[in-house]
Amino acid sequence: MKFKKFITAFLLLLAVGANAITEGKEYIKLPSHAQFKDAQNSVIEIFSYGCIHCYNHFRAGTLKFVSEILPDLKYDEWQVRQMGEFGFLMSEVLGYAKSIDEKNGINSLSAKSNFHQVLKGFFEDAFVNKKTYKNGEEFYQRAVSILKANGVQNASIKSILDYADSNEGKEYAKLTDQALEVAKISGTPGFIVNGKYLINIEHINSQEELVEVISELIKLK
Repeated sequence: MKFKKFITAFLLLLAVGANAITEGKEYIKLPSHAQFKDAQNSVIEIFSYGCIHCYNHFRAGTLKFVSEILPDLKYDEWQVRQMGEFGFLMSEVLGYAKSIDEKNGINSLSAKSNFHQVLKGFFEDAFVNKKTYKNGEEFYQRAVSILKANGVQNASIKSILDYADSNEGKEYAKLTDQALEVAKISGTPGFIVNGKYLINIEHINSQEELVEVISELIKLK
């Protein structure tokens, strides 16, 4: 109940007291070649599993926080496949995990989702346990162990590879490949609104301020 009151008060604050945002300060408009297709009314975070700043936003639940205050928008998280030693493999694993979540009606932002648990496992491997992987097979096997611990008993390296080679897997890879051009501009993490507007997170001092900026950007077409 207290949380609902907070949300109501915060939305009222947005409606009456949000400061105007300035292009070139709080955000930039992406060049046409870097804009995401079919991304209206959306907030998409691009990240790398090997990025400490991405891990910090993950731990803080930044995108989850935004989604709870602005629930009518679409949210997604795209791993930049070309970043990290096993970036391509990580994208296959995340795509596989997300496909299972979607079939089970689970939002990937939920802490219970396979997508979230895979990210948590690999982020903690990188920045808490300082774990490395000898090869791709070991990386895949680590993913399988995370998925099985989260209840996906039929997870296997073969099932991940079969997904990656399927039409669904190829479409997901094509979709998330759009993240690369944005990463070339800003690195990771990046928060993109409506597929066009990249938030300059260096000018954002809190999750609440991030919500304010997104609330203004979502109005732009």
